[in-house]
Amino acid sequence: ERNPEAAVAISLVLMAVALAVLVTLRERWIPR
Repeated sequence: ERNPEAAVAISLVLMAVALAVLVTLRERWIPR
């Protein structure tokens, strides 16, 4: 059994990575 804290930490890391990717894609796809 895994600790719920570990699951929360992993989910937060995945969310942070997803947000970073979305920001980079937005900056790359939308030229100014």
